[in-house]
Amino acid sequence: MSEQEQQIEDPNCGISFYGTHRGLFLEGRPFIPLIAEDSKDSEECHAVCIKLPAFLDSDLLWDEQMHQAELLVSRGKYLVWDLQLGLESEEISFFDPVAFQSWGIALQEFSRVVWKKFRASTWGVILFRGCIYEQDMPFPERVGALQLCADYLHRLASYLPDTLPIFLLWDASACTRMSEVAILLSAERFTHFQLGVRGTRLMLSACDWQTGHGRRGWIGVGSPPTLAKEAEKGEVKVGIVIPGDDVISQEVMSLLDEVLKFFVDGRIGYRLVPEGLLNEQWDDLDSLILFVPAMTTLGKRKVLGFLAAGGRVITVGGTCGLGGEMSWEEWQKSE
Repeated sequence: MSEQEQQIEDPNCGISFYGTHRGLFLEGRPFIPLIAEDSKDSEECHAVCIKLPAFLDSDLLWDEQMHQAELLVSRGKYLVWDLQLGLESEEISFFDPVAFQSWGIALQEFSRVVWKKFRASTWGVILFRGCIYEQDMPFPERVGALQLCADYLHRLASYLPDTLPIFLLWDASACTRMSEVAILLSAERFTHFQLGVRGTRLMLSACDWQTGHGRRGWIGVGSPPTLAKEAEKGEVKVGIVIPGDDVISQEVMSLLDEVLKFFVDGRIGYRLVPEGLLNEQWDDLDSLILFVPAMTTLGKRKVLGFLAAGGRVITVGGTCGLGGEMSWEEWQKSE
């Protein structure tokens, strides 16, 4: 299994639920999960979120929630545990070792008590809910802050079972540019997590959270407003390569905005592929769109492998000198 996959697959638990850059899978088959945030609105959903108070001052006694889980399981529902650690609070410091240890104890208690009993019915846990953007913070600083948060969440996740899928829910509605969302929520930043996102029109490797079409999955109230298969046209055959944080510039972001707008407005399917994960995520793609001002030497070497495998390269903002390229302008005309 690659590092992009979070999977439950155990002969004792009887279920296999995991995600990759291609989508979510149940028992090895593509699957679009509908996850209700409230048990009162769970009739059309496959799974239900159950809130577990795990704040710094919580007693970690979850008998009531476990009874609720038993009732849901008896109705044929799967479970997603919403671990309410309070990490989104502005008063929380990621540099407080006492708080980190306390949360670690809470996660260990969850594993010992809840996971042990309900692992056969559990699809995953929600570890964090938060906003990816603050208007008064310059974008480069926000990238750094989100990376710090991602690193911290990866450390916390080490207290949970390795086979347990972990969801992070992000609100992107404050972002005014699609390029910001694509960069901030790069799959390379959250390699061991499943994401849920609201407030964006982008096709991300994430479930839609409360808004969107539910093309990969749905977390929220009721079911998605439209069928996932109606969201975009055709198969996904084009990958848009997202540059690494260290080469992002306003020029690159403007080019990325232009490309994303073309695909989103045209309802054309695409896959966002971080440059650092090119080798792992170009499968099934015919073409890669590259942003020349942000291409690195290592990235070019990876692209050579894609070309050698029969792929096509579309360049934006210049030429790479790799041979057989097609410019973004030429490709647009061909579409």
